[in-house]
Amino acid sequence: DITVEMMDQAMKVNVYGLLTCTQKLCPKMSARGGGFVCVTGATASLRGMPITSAFAAAKAAQRSLAQSIARQVWKENVHLCYGVIDAGVGEGPGKSNAAMTQTRIPFG
Repeated sequence: DITVEMMDQAMKVNVYGLLTCTQKLCPKMSARGGGFVCVTGATASLRGMPITSAFAAAKAAQRSLAQSIARQVWKENVHLCYGVIDAGVGEGPGKSNAAMTQTRIPFG
């Protein structure tokens, strides 16, 4: 069973997260002469499953947003790719380590 809260959380992470990041990063990349953004996608963006409804819907929306942003920023030499990676991201089985990501990727 899917709840509105589950869908909301999935959309916040996958869609609003991508939008927020690219709104901050792309202008800075453009000012520096270009750059590259790689979005971690999933097969769920192409086909949903009963137990992954919120995740699949959010990943499909994220894929569509990534394609739209890519077409918008290419003229500024900013390139965006959407890679389907069906595995956990971070440390440990199915775990993400935000602290590790923040220390390895400069966001300023």
